[in-house]
Amino acid sequence: MTTSSTASALILAIILLLVAPLSPGNCASTGEGNALFFSFGGSGKNRSFATEFALYGDAEMNSSEVRVTRVAIESSGRMIYWKPVRFFGTKPGFSSSFLFFVSTSNGGGLAFFLSPVSVPLEPANGD
Repeated sequence: MTTSSTASALILAIILLLVAPLSPGNCASTGEGNALFFSFGGSGKNRSFATEFALYGDAEMNSSEVRVTRVAIESSGRMIYWKPVRFFGTKPGFSSSFLFFVSTSNGGGLAFFLSPVSVPLEPANGD
Protein backbone atom coordinates (compact mmCIF):
# COMPACT_ATOMS: atom_id res chain seq x y z
CA MET A 1 0.00 0.00 0.00
CA THR A 2 1.37 3.43 -0.87
CA THR A 3 1.66 6.20 1.66
CA SER A 4 -1.17 8.21 0.06
CA SER A 5 -3.56 5.22 -0.04
CA THR A 6 -2.72 4.38 3.59
CA ALA A 7 -3.40 7.98 4.60
CA SER A 8 -6.67 7.99 2.62
CA ALA A 9 -7.81 4.76 4.29
CA LEU A 10 -6.94 6.15 7.72
CA ILE A 11 -8.85 9.39 7.05
CA LEU A 12 -11.88 7.41 5.82
CA ALA A 13 -11.82 5.22 8.95
CA ILE A 14 -11.65 8.29 11.22
CA ILE A 15 -14.54 9.96 9.38
CA LEU A 16 -16.68 6.81 9.67
CA LEU A 17 -15.93 6.51 13.38
CA LEU A 18 -16.92 10.13 13.95
CA VAL A 19 -20.05 10.18 11.76
CA ALA A 20 -21.60 6.77 12.59
CA PRO A 21 -22.57 7.63 16.18
CA LEU A 22 -24.22 10.87 15.01
CA SER A 23 -26.65 9.39 12.53
CA PRO A 24 -30.33 9.64 13.63
CA GLY A 25 -31.78 6.68 15.48
CA ASN A 26 -28.47 4.92 15.84
CA CYS A 27 -28.22 2.30 18.53
CA ALA A 28 -25.54 -0.35 18.59
CA SER A 29 -23.48 -2.47 20.90
CA THR A 30 -19.76 -2.82 20.45
CA GLY A 31 -19.77 -6.20 22.15
CA GLU A 32 -20.31 -7.63 25.60
CA GLY A 33 -18.43 -5.64 28.20
CA ASN A 34 -17.99 -2.71 25.83
CA ALA A 35 -19.91 0.48 25.23
CA LEU A 36 -23.44 0.81 23.91
CA PHE A 37 -24.13 4.05 22.12
CA PHE A 38 -27.38 5.65 21.13
CA SER A 39 -28.14 8.84 19.25
CA PHE A 40 -31.45 10.29 18.14
CA GLY A 41 -31.47 13.22 15.73
CA GLY A 42 -35.14 14.08 16.27
CA SER A 43 -36.35 13.71 12.70
CA GLY A 44 -40.03 12.81 12.36
CA LYS A 45 -39.11 11.05 9.12
CA ASN A 46 -36.83 8.68 11.02
CA ARG A 47 -38.38 5.22 10.56
CA SER A 48 -36.97 3.85 13.80
CA PHE A 49 -38.70 6.53 15.90
CA ALA A 50 -42.06 4.73 16.07
CA THR A 51 -40.46 1.39 16.92
CA GLU A 52 -38.04 2.71 19.56
CA PHE A 53 -39.91 5.56 21.24
CA ALA A 54 -43.37 5.93 22.74
CA LEU A 55 -45.15 9.25 23.26
CA TYR A 56 -47.66 9.57 26.12
CA GLY A 57 -50.04 12.28 27.26
CA ASP A 58 -49.66 15.56 25.36
CA ALA A 59 -46.29 14.65 23.83
CA GLU A 60 -46.17 14.90 20.05
CA MET A 61 -43.69 14.94 17.19
CA ASN A 62 -43.53 18.40 15.65
CA SER A 63 -41.24 18.74 12.62
CA SER A 64 -37.79 17.75 13.88
CA GLU A 65 -38.50 17.96 17.59
CA VAL A 66 -40.61 16.31 20.23
CA ARG A 67 -42.87 18.61 22.21
CA VAL A 68 -43.56 16.98 25.54
CA THR A 69 -46.16 19.53 26.64
CA ARG A 70 -48.54 21.95 24.97
CA VAL A 71 -48.98 25.65 25.68
CA ALA A 72 -52.09 24.91 27.77
CA ILE A 73 -51.86 25.00 31.55
CA GLU A 74 -51.60 21.59 33.22
CA SER A 75 -50.21 19.88 30.14
CA SER A 76 -47.92 16.90 30.59
CA GLY A 77 -46.38 14.28 28.41
CA ARG A 78 -43.63 11.70 28.16
CA MET A 79 -41.25 10.39 25.58
CA ILE A 80 -39.87 6.99 26.45
CA TYR A 81 -37.22 4.87 24.76
CA TRP A 82 -38.80 1.52 25.45
CA LYS A 83 -36.27 -1.00 24.14
CA PRO A 84 -34.26 -2.69 26.90
CA VAL A 85 -30.73 -1.38 27.43
CA ARG A 86 -28.50 -4.00 29.00
CA PHE A 87 -25.56 -3.04 31.18
CA PHE A 88 -22.52 -5.31 30.98
CA GLY A 89 -19.33 -5.70 32.95
CA THR A 90 -18.47 -5.70 36.62
CA LYS A 91 -19.00 -1.94 37.03
CA PRO A 92 -21.83 -1.03 34.66
CA GLY A 93 -22.66 2.61 34.14
CA PHE A 94 -23.63 5.17 31.55
CA SER A 95 -23.28 8.77 30.54
CA SER A 96 -25.87 10.83 28.75
CA SER A 97 -26.38 14.28 27.28
CA PHE A 98 -29.54 16.13 26.28
CA LEU A 99 -30.33 19.29 24.42
CA PHE A 100 -33.67 20.68 25.55
CA PHE A 101 -35.56 23.93 26.07
CA VAL A 102 -37.74 24.59 29.10
CA SER A 103 -39.97 27.66 28.82
CA THR A 104 -39.95 30.04 31.77
CA SER A 105 -43.68 30.69 31.52
CA ASN A 106 -46.12 28.32 33.27
CA GLY A 107 -43.30 26.22 34.71
CA GLY A 108 -41.79 23.15 33.18
CA GLY A 109 -39.40 20.36 33.92
CA LEU A 110 -37.57 17.31 32.72
CA ALA A 111 -36.98 13.93 34.32
CA PHE A 112 -34.61 11.21 33.18
CA PHE A 113 -35.21 7.77 34.64
CA LEU A 114 -34.19 4.14 34.31
CA SER A 115 -36.61 1.43 35.30
CA PRO A 116 -36.92 -2.33 35.06
CA VAL A 117 -39.01 -3.61 32.16
CA SER A 118 -41.60 -4.86 34.65
CA VAL A 119 -42.60 -1.32 35.74
CA PRO A 120 -45.97 -0.46 34.12
CA LEU A 121 -46.21 2.77 32.16
CA GLU A 122 -48.98 4.91 33.61
CA PRO A 123 -50.59 7.66 31.51
CA ALA A 124 -48.72 10.96 31.81
CA ASN A 125 -51.75 12.79 33.27
CA GLY A 126 -52.17 10.24 36.06
CA ASP A 127 -55.52 8.84 34.81
